Amino acid sequence: MQLPLDDKHSYDKDYLEAQMAILMGGRIAEEIFMHHVTTGAGNDIERATDMARKMGGEWGMSELGPLSFGKREEQIFLGREIAQHRDYSRGTAIRIDEQVKNWCRKATIAPARSSKKRPSSRPHRQGVAGAGSTDGSEVRS
Repeated sequence: MQLPLDDKHSYDKDYLEAQMAILMGGRIAEEIFMHHVTTGAGNDIERATDMARKMGGEWGMSELGPLSFGKREEQIFLGREIAQHRDYSRGTAIRIDEQVKNWCRKATIAPARSSKKRPSSRPHRQGVAGAGSTDGSEVRS
């Protein structure tokens, strides 16, 4: 289970990139084991994208340097972001979007790389499926 970003106040870039890789792991698992994608990873993808957008647009972690883009207008009594004023050019917006895409792609590459190192579970599954029934000692082996 992942904690919301608001529960902690300081994150380093490596931690955030690792969290995005964890969030994208569900989509990678679908592709590897089910050989197709579903809507099941939708919320994880949304959260990873939001995290990447904050890294690039709010927290100054992008290749654009230590800059924050977009002023947020908040209503204090609601405690929520109500509107965002765009105070940057279209070209800068494109560069932010490219950085967000790069972080999200990198997050999908990390779990995919580690899946190539995993041993295949097919021989074990085929043996269990062909046995009809199993007991605990067969499962442990």
